[in-house]
Amino acid sequence: MKLIPASSFPLKTPPGLPTYNTLKTWHSLKKYPSLVFKVGGKLFFDMDEWDNMARAARDRNVKDAQQIRLEPCNA
Repeated sequence: MKLIPASSFPLKTPPGLPTYNTLKTWHSLKKYPSLVFKVGGKLFFDMDEWDNMARAARDRNVKDAQQIRLEPCNA
């Protein structure tokens, strides 16, 4: 588990990472409980979980693209 304090996120983050405000929103909505959570009253972001989610999304996209290529065109 590679935890990063959400308070260390700048308001403008590099592409591909959520902003501090997004992390606060996700936590309050309980959208990604394994990604953004509080420990001792401090909000943390799990970078390993973020990497796992990105890999899973990439794998789904590749799988979908392969299925599209395999389906015959009905023109």
